[in-house]
Amino acid sequence: MIKKKCRIMKKINTIILFFVFFTCLNACLGQPQYTQPSSVDITPIETISTYSTPFSLPSFIYSAGSGMIQTDSSWRTTARFWQGMVGIDLPTPERVGFPTARAITVANGIVYTAGFYRENRTFKPVFWQGMERIDLPIPAGASGSAYAIAVDNDGTVYILGDFWFPEHLGLRGRRQSCFWINNKRFDLSEDFHARAIAVYNGTIYIAGSYRYGNGIFGTSAPVFFQGSEKINLAVPAGTSSGIIFAITVYNGIVYTAGDYTIDGVTKPAFWRGTERFDLSVPSEFLGRMFINTITVAEGTVYVSGSYAVERGVRGNIAGETYPIGYRIINISANMDNYMIYPVRSPLPSRFMICYWRGTDRVDLGYIISVHPPVRAIAVSDGMVFNVADSGHVMYYWENNVLKFSGTIGIGIDDVFIDK
Repeated sequence: MIKKKCRIMKKINTIILFFVFFTCLNACLGQPQYTQPSSVDITPIETISTYSTPFSLPSFIYSAGSGMIQTDSSWRTTARFWQGMVGIDLPTPERVGFPTARAITVANGIVYTAGFYRENRTFKPVFWQGMERIDLPIPAGASGSAYAIAVDNDGTVYILGDFWFPEHLGLRGRRQSCFWINNKRFDLSEDFHARAIAVYNGTIYIAGSYRYGNGIFGTSAPVFFQGSEKINLAVPAGTSSGIIFAITVYNGIVYTAGDYTIDGVTKPAFWRGTERFDLSVPSEFLGRMFINTITVAEGTVYVSGSYAVERGVRGNIAGETYPIGYRIINISANMDNYMIYPVRSPLPSRFMICYWRGTDRVDLGYIISVHPPVRAIAVSDGMVFNVADSGHVMYYWENNVLKFSGTIGIGIDDVFIDK
């Protein structure tokens, strides 16, 4: 009888200890918070639940990324693009992992996306023309991904990506940049790290970074290829590295945007042809500018980007609280419900969303994100359109005025403004 009472007391003590532990843990982590403007009632959710949103995003904004769909009693990710708030799941083979659309564009009313999915432990590059999936060839045994796409006036599709051979299970080997014309692959120089692609009157333009030398004594330079010709871009003497992130062609002239590093300082710039124009930067900022896209309207250059102004933030900005340790996921393609689930993620930073008109910088506002935001810019009829996605929330500005803030998917990898 005494032994039985002791066993009961031990169980009670164990229960009390667990209760105290989880109470303290919950107090340390804090309650999950996700607030929107007062017109929307969204209650913080601790367990997997759903809620709806009345927000709307203009239909000329196209986004690419991943979504989630329910099959029987389980959930799986799906490659997805959105037109405004309407999500459309892209076809992939059954029982594949991590399907993702990483790039999107629209030409002649057709939506083109590119990305990858995982099958039999290897990643397969793919692009979609509308809802038709076209698998892209890579060497046997390799993994690959497609991450940029452009379409010529005659409907020819150009896709930029890379492939690699795993050195051993779980690790990636050296990446080989390549591009595809429709579904025919062309390998680029092993010293060239390609980041952006454009096509103009049948000529392909690919931009990125070219490596000279090896190891700690090597340098890299911002370059672009016009067909097979490598074009070096002007940088100051003593530049240790440089890269191009965006490229476009306007009236036959190539415009690129990226950055270069000299004396340990990274500076953003755009190039008209090979001539460099340094972009204005704030007097103090953390790290470097993040350049995303470039466009030209009536001869004026516009570059979209962002920069970190504070790392490791917690708190409220413009009525929104970042859900530390929680992720918001779109469940249904028609944007009518979501779920929140706990995850472990790096502490986010505060980013200033900005763009440059010429070399003059325009700051649009702060957002909080774990990674540099996905950005896009377009100019039409004197209107400047900007989009930024933080991985949890998408923001949309017209002429520097915030018009939209809301969640549309797991994570957006690319945005295209059809203007």
